[in-house]
Order: sequence, then structure tokens, then C-alpha cells
Amino acid sequence: MPSAAREWLLPLFVCGVMACYAPLTTILLPAHILELSCHSTAAPCGSDAATEAAGFWLEGSRSFVNFCAMLTLPAFTLVADRWGRKPVLCACVGSMALDACASALAPSLSLVITLHSASGLVGSTWLFIAVACACCVDVMTTEVADRSGAFALIEAAVMTALVVGPLSWGALAQLIGNRLSMLAMSGALVVLLVLMVGLLPETLTPEHRAPPLRGTRALIAATHPAAPLTYLCTSHAVRIVALMMGCLWGAMRAMEYLFVPFASTEFGWGDAHLGAYTTSLSCAMVLSNIILSARSAKRGDAHVLSQIGAGFATFACSLWACISVLPRGRQGVMWAAALPYGMSMFMSPVLRARLSHVVPAGEQARALGCAAAIETVTAVLAPLAAGALLEACEEAGWATSLSYLPSALLFLAIVPLSSLLERNVATTETWRPHALAEPLVSAIDADGASSASGSHDVLSGPHPASETLTAPGTLSQGT
Repeated sequence: MPSAAREWLLPLFVCGVMACYAPLTTILLPAHILELSCHSTAAPCGSDAATEAAGFWLEGSRSFVNFCAMLTLPAFTLVADRWGRKPVLCACVGSMALDACASALAPSLSLVITLHSASGLVGSTWLFIAVACACCVDVMTTEVADRSGAFALIEAAVMTALVVGPLSWGALAQLIGNRLSMLAMSGALVVLLVLMVGLLPETLTPEHRAPPLRGTRALIAATHPAAPLTYLCTSHAVRIVALMMGCLWGAMRAMEYLFVPFASTEFGWGDAHLGAYTTSLSCAMVLSNIILSARSAKRGDAHVLSQIGAGFATFACSLWACISVLPRGRQGVMWAAALPYGMSMFMSPVLRARLSHVVPAGEQARALGCAAAIETVTAVLAPLAAGALLEACEEAGWATSLSYLPSALLFLAIVPLSSLLERNVATTETWRPHALAEPLVSAIDADGASSASGSHDVLSGPHPASETLTAPGTLSQGT
């Protein structure tokens, strides 16, 4: 396979899987739950009572999926670091296919919720993205900029899927119905799974895998649900990055929740306006990540990019927070804030790269899985806090746009945290990562033997051998 094709292989698979699976939870499953709730409740279909019941079941299913994902995420990241990335990626896609098929065939609402929630034990999108990013680390140098670009390409693939997927599967559901669309989705995921098995290489070579855990106590400590929390407290640098991630994703999830009720109440926007606005936001996010993946950043730029992104996001949130008190031009301000906010979302891959930079090579999936755990927790807690704040503003008679102010403060908090992390990394004694001290994937000649003349990137082909690199960090090499 040509090297250019290999370079795009993993992002294409990520885009395809997310384009097939994301519409299940955003379009098809909500419509299916609404249809089933009409038959399980006494309220007539389409009434406010039926819609409220469907919303309750839908939010419950999302919470249960996130909870189940948290239970098994440490165990699967442990597998990814010790036995390889490919088995975990394939298990995620297989579980997604089973989820779509089971949701379509389940005869009752309770069974749909149960089966969909159980899919989170293996088929979590957070786990899938985390392990995909770990694949990128396996074939990258220790430079933060290289990893930021690779993670940005994965992020752009995900955001593209979130735009294209709902449009495609929503149109199909209008033609053949929700059940048949979910069965077709399951079939598409099975096809992608077969292609992944046949085409996707294993990026984690045996010599770079983490050593096995010794003893039952060590295994339990590494796989229990609270393991991500304990891991994120292992060093000062990791704690700082975790706080930055919490601020970023907490603010993002709160704004995602606030957008629909705020725009509907403030401007009376319907589905057409809301769809156009969210699509413009997604396109801006894709553009920002493509720019990040294409540029040749120098060492140290991650700190600058973090601060620039935080500044853009804070500015956008400040504009949104002022909308209710403006005498005129409120919709114009709403649209004007979309561009700086969307362009600031390159912060997600940058923060993942900064986390990856301060942990050993044998713990990449574990560390990125901990980042996925932060995303999962914020996806549950941030909407609850944002909803309570919005209701408090309405009851107190305050401007409802003030509910955006906490998000602006969270984005702003990233600026001093980034400076603190930069000082911590700069003043910490450098360490030689046991796998990153040499090129991560050794040169492989035609007979499969290692060569010292260059390194072989299993995703993008051979490239010249680089000098030995050392990376500043704070974690020990052991697990």
C-alpha cells in the first residue's frame, strides 16, 4: 500500500466508524425510543407527556452507557498497552455493530435501554478514540507538535463524521424507517470491522509493550473503575494536564447543553436554524484541527496554542454571556461568536499531546484512556450543572445568557494552568522513556528484520532515522 494511503488509513477508519455509530445515539435511537414510548405509556404519541417520557428514557440510557464505559475503560486500556491496540479497536467496532443490531431488534423499550447501556462495557466511543490516539503515538517522535498534529487529524475525522453521519443516516431513516436504518448501520459497521482486521496494522510492536503485571493486587489496582483517578494523581504534570482537560471539556459539554434551550428561548430558533448553527460550529472545528494537523509547529508551541485556544473560547463565551443584555443585534453576536469558538477547539488534541508527552511509552493507552474518563465524567456532570444554573437564572429573573459565564471562566483558567505546566516540565529533570529513547517502530526490511538505517512507520511508511530524543516528564518508567 502506498505510504500516503497508509498515513490516512487510521483517520479514515475513525471517520467511517464514527459516521456510522454516532447517528445511532443522536438521531436513530432517540426517534426509536420515542416510538416505543408511545406504546409503553398511556399518553398519545406526539403529546408532551410521551415526549417527556421518551426524554427521560433517552437521558437514562446515555447516563448508563457512560457509567458502563467507566467500569471497563481501565481494563481495556491495560489490554491495549500490553497486548496491542488493534484487538481493542476491533472489539469496540464489533460492540457498536451489535448495539445497532440489538437496538433495532429489541421488542420493548426496557430491553432497548438495557442492551444499549450494556454496549458501553466494550463499545465506548471514548475508548475507541483514546486507543486510536495511542496508535498515533506508536509511530510518532517524542515531539509534542508531532503528536498534536496526529491527534488533530483524528479529531478532524471525528468532527467530520459528526457532520456527515447524521445527515446521511437521517435521510436514510426518512426513506426506510428507524429499525431498518439501524440494521443497515450494523451491517456497515461489520464491513468496517472486516476491513480493519485485514488492512489496519498493529502499531504496538512486542518490544515496546508494557511489562505484565505481577500479582492479583497489581491487576486489581490497574483495572478497578477508580484507577483513572489514581493514575491522574501520580505526578504534578499529569495533575495539571488533567485539570486543563476538565476545564476544557466541562465548559464544552455545558455549552453544548445550553445552546438548544437558550437559542430556542432567546431567538425562537427552530430545527432549521439550530441545524445551520451547529453545522457551522462543526465546520469551524474541523477547519481548526486540519490547520493544526498540517502545520509544522516547533517545540514549545503547544503552550502557546493552549493559551491562544483558551483566549478564543473565553472571548466567544463572553460574547454569548452578553447577548441577553444587548439592546439590538443579538442574533448577529450569536453568529459572530461561532467562529472564534469553533476555531478554539484544536485545544483537545493539543492537551492530549501534552499528556502523552509526560508519560512513559508503555502507558500511552492508559493515560489517553484516563483522558477519555475525564470526557465521560464531564459529559454526565456538566449538563446537570448547566441545566441547574439556567433554571436558577430564569427563576431569579436574571439574563439567561449569564449561564455561559462559568464556561468562560473555565476556559480562562486554562491560561494559568498551561503556564504552570510549562514551568513544571521545563524545570523537571529529563528522563529517557524506555520505548521513546529510540524510534518507536524499528526499521523493517523486506524480510521483516530490524535495521539500523532508518525507522519504519507502520501507518505512513519508512522515514529517515532520527537522533535519540529525551523528553522531560515526571513519571517513573515502571507501571
